[in-house]
Parts: sequence; C-alpha cells; structure tokens
Amino acid sequence: MAQHDSIYWLAIGGGNFLYIGAYLRGITELELLMNYVRDVAGMLEPTVGITSLASDFTVVSIAKDAVLYDLDYQIIHSLKDNSRKSTVEITEELGVSAKTIRRRLSRMIKQGFIELSMEWYPDASNDIITMFHIHMKPDANKKEINTILKKCYTQNTTSPEIPRFTSND
Repeated sequence: MAQHDSIYWLAIGGGNFLYIGAYLRGITELELLMNYVRDVAGMLEPTVGITSLASDFTVVSIAKDAVLYDLDYQIIHSLKDNSRKSTVEITEELGVSAKTIRRRLSRMIKQGFIELSMEWYPDASNDIITMFHIHMKPDANKKEINTILKKCYTQNTTSPEIPRFTSND
C-alpha cells in the first residue's frame, strides 16, 4: 500500500477494518485509488468514507496568452517548500517590495498558475482518532446521523465518560 503516491496513513482496526488515509486532488482520483486497494489488499468490495472534501474547490483555466515572468518563477521557487511563507519573508529573500509580491501572487493565483497548499500528515500529531461505524436500516432517515453525532460530542465535552447510545438514539 505504501507504494501508492496518495496514501499517507494505514491503520488496522478491530472487526477486520483497514483504514486508509489518502490525499486526492479531486473526487475523480477516488476510483483509481479504490482499484489499487482492491488489487493490492485483495478487498473485493471496499467501503468508502470521505472525511473531508474541499467545498470551495474551483477549476481555473489558464488563458493562452498568460505568461510567467522571471520574478514569477523566483516567487514560485521561494514558496516551493513552504507555501505558508509570509510576504515579508519573500520580499527579504528576493529584494522586491511586498506590494509587488502580493500583486504577482494574486495574478498567478487568479490565472491558475499556482495553487498554494502544504503537505499535512494528520497522524504526525499523535492524536487519537475515533471512528464511528453507523449501520442504519435502508428506510432510516440518514439526516439523523448528524443529530446522533452532535449528541455524542456534546456529552463528551461536558463529561469524561464515554457516550453511550440507547435504543432511542
């Protein structure tokens, strides 16, 4: 599994569950990942759960006449290992004004030349991850899942006890 470029985390859970953390640039990459998991792990029918999806993702097309200049390449090179670098840091590194850096960055983002991101490994923080598997009857109201989870989180913040679901939940 570690040979796949998108997979950053694997966990084996009780009940014969295999959890896979993967970065996908878009939902279109999900099928390729699932085919890989089926082949490598021998899982004929894996269940997919998506924990987060960028809701503000937009596709930007680059104009044919759009051009990158030497300073643009220098800015990109400055940001290649740390896209969270401040404008002041780039200014000091390249010897140009902060206004110029902001203007160039805005233009490159708007024209789709760059997308600022960072590599994030949630497992590096050593947090405990809780996973809920909720099995519902086919005719159940699926919107009730949020109500159940909110109740669980509310109970958990006011008391250190583990929340317990009753038959009414």
